Amino acid sequence: MLTRAGWVVAVLALVVSLVSPVAVAQEVDISGVWEGEITLPGSALPIEVTFEREDGGWGASISIAVQGLIGRELTEVSLDGRSIGFELPGIPGDPTFTGEVQEDGLRMGGAFTQGLLEATWFMEPTGLRGEALAGELEAFGEWFETARDAWSVPGAAVCIVRGDEIVFSRGFGVRDREAGLEADEDTQFGIGSCTKAFTTTLLAQLVDEGAIGWDDRVQEHLPEFGLEEASRAEAMTVRDLVTHRSGLPRHDLAWYGNPGASRDELLAMMRHQEATAALRSAWQYNNLMYMAAGMVVERVTGQSWEENIGARIFAPLGMDRASTSIPELVADPNHAKAYVDFDGDLRLVDYRQITAVGPAGSINASVNEMGAWMIAQLNGGEYDGASLVNAGQVVQMHSAQMLMPGGGEGGIVTPLGYGLGWMVDLYRGKRRVHHSGGIDGFSTTVTLVPGERLGIVVLTNASTGLAGVAAQHALDRLLGLEGQDWSGQALAQIEQMKAAGRTAEASMGEARVPDAPASRGLGAFAGRYEHPGYGVIEVELVEGALIAHVNAMEAPMEHWHYDVFRFGDSDDRVLRHQMAQFVTGMDGSVEGLRWKVEPSVDAVVFRRRDVYTPEAGALGAYAGVYNIMGVQKATVSVRGDRLAVSIPGQPAHALVPTGPDAFVIEGMSGYRVEFDRDAAGGVEALTFRQPNGVFRGERVEE
Repeated sequence: MLTRAGWVVAVLALVVSLVSPVAVAQEVDISGVWEGEITLPGSALPIEVTFEREDGGWGASISIAVQGLIGRELTEVSLDGRSIGFELPGIPGDPTFTGEVQEDGLRMGGAFTQGLLEATWFMEPTGLRGEALAGELEAFGEWFETARDAWSVPGAAVCIVRGDEIVFSRGFGVRDREAGLEADEDTQFGIGSCTKAFTTTLLAQLVDEGAIGWDDRVQEHLPEFGLEEASRAEAMTVRDLVTHRSGLPRHDLAWYGNPGASRDELLAMMRHQEATAALRSAWQYNNLMYMAAGMVVERVTGQSWEENIGARIFAPLGMDRASTSIPELVADPNHAKAYVDFDGDLRLVDYRQITAVGPAGSINASVNEMGAWMIAQLNGGEYDGASLVNAGQVVQMHSAQMLMPGGGEGGIVTPLGYGLGWMVDLYRGKRRVHHSGGIDGFSTTVTLVPGERLGIVVLTNASTGLAGVAAQHALDRLLGLEGQDWSGQALAQIEQMKAAGRTAEASMGEARVPDAPASRGLGAFAGRYEHPGYGVIEVELVEGALIAHVNAMEAPMEHWHYDVFRFGDSDDRVLRHQMAQFVTGMDGSVEGLRWKVEPSVDAVVFRRRDVYTPEAGALGAYAGVYNIMGVQKATVSVRGDRLAVSIPGQPAHALVPTGPDAFVIEGMSGYRVEFDRDAAGGVEALTFRQPNGVFRGERVEE
């Protein structure tokens, strides 16, 4: 028989045996992202919480997207065995969560209180965590090395972030094939059009500050902004600039291969570029609009776009080596060289200097630096305790603003639209925010899955599609989705496209008229041709062949038939095998070069403007009155640094010099003026050569 004391001991032993499994239960690992809801009367409020281990405990942040709450820090986070609790500070009613984590770690939930409100909540983990995550990341690294070899990419680097943490960062291959220098996570690569989101973040900062509004008219901040249709330019907003809905196609030849052009010059050229759709009616990619957006930043802040990027984004994110120009890239001791595939031959190429359109694509960075950028984007604009931009602006940048063409990829991808510097879609049911970038010898992609607080950046030093393929492969692994052979499928498609291209190229000759000679000797085509929207084409005769210089690019011009020539092979692939036709005036002279510069608009004519600069003070010798065949008088005068000719009853016309004593009448095709000199060298007559005849006039004294 037990004594009273024995009963107490026995009861205590029983109590201990009953409660000890809970009291000493091994703590569940809750690190990572959890999604769920607060179940309110008649509705549910979606929530997302990220837990991270901290010294002696746990830290956590919550996002309630529908209320514009992104990455708000939670307090009083406690995990005792499976009992969990946390509070949301700064909200009326002191929202408090209490509950338990299931033993398998796959669900948590309990009671929610806010003032007098009582409700329930639950969440489930997303993606992989702990050892499973580490294993998939290692497997991804092995896969990527194999894929890099299959794609013949010399060097690459990948960074993956989860919440506030970089979970994978590694370099692959070589940044400099010729010198055998390895790429690592700090190697600088060009990120191309992934720059666009940096420009929209600058704009978002200015919106936060009240300096601009997304729907301000562009001309409020950049009065000289103009387009071919004045009404279109007047209606354009800042938002229109960065959502590719201006109605203008790319018109990239204005800036591509044109390192000497300034932003002001390119902005002026936009007035002469054709639109193909009504404003906001169609999505058409346009880099020049992003240049204009960068100019808005410059005008509002009084500092260059480059200075703003450095001070407002690079510095807060610790992107100390990131840069915005080729000289800065080359000066960095750990930079990648650029390589392009020329029909199976991977060649080292010169860097493409694109300073003028820098806001569209000139940033250089490492994957570690891009990791900080992604963390800020995934955490409502916050990085390392500081706010880069308001969380509401991040939500807006990541939200579709303009529908994009395309119906998805077999149910894998469902397009949602283009945001502010980002593309937005559903990837296998998960909302994805991403953008690719490509500039000669560099291909990149930045991919965010906000719901998972997952970010992936892939930088490569070759113009291939590996970056996008690798991002999709990583997503499948990290989201626990059924994998697909994205790399093999893409390579097979590329081979099919190459085969189709070879077939199409071989068939070009079917439309060629055999033995159809040019209308004159090749030397007659040499000259300078200009278009106000695309710049200058210089055609020169070199050792019996024509060479075209387009901006800073060049290519041979191969005779095709009649006065049509084809651009031949060159290092600047953008020119390769395009057709151009020399245009003859009514007087038989070669007066222009017709070329379909922008694929989506009709061919344009570059007018011949052979450069000839008369000696200083020489124009005065032509000034005077000329009696045209005894029936009309023409007056030639010097106006500034140009000559002008006027006839009673008609407006004055500028004369553009094309050679000694030779001019063309500006804006009038086929109209030329030639001056004759006497034996002493004085100007004694002029001759108008125009489509309806030749008219000579003797100089008279007035």
